Amino acid sequence: MDDDKLKLIVHNVLNSNDGFLFVKFLVSASGVSDRSVNFDNALKQYYLQGKKDFGAFILELIKKYDFDKFVQINGKD
Repeated sequence: MDDDKLKLIVHNVLNSNDGFLFVKFLVSASGVSDRSVNFDNALKQYYLQGKKDFGAFILELIKKYDFDKFVQINGKD
């Protein structure tokens, strides 16, 4: 997918209220802001890190294509 099309998609999703709430839910559910570490189970730690990486990827797209929404998502409720 080219850069312009991805920018348009991100912008359109975040400009609808439902899309914004859904993306905010995905970022929150990914645990990207959770700083805990699971030393008891290495496989679980890899799983949690993968979720966090996915959340970070979404946030990076939002930051790149719609910085105002990025600030809103990272703001306190």
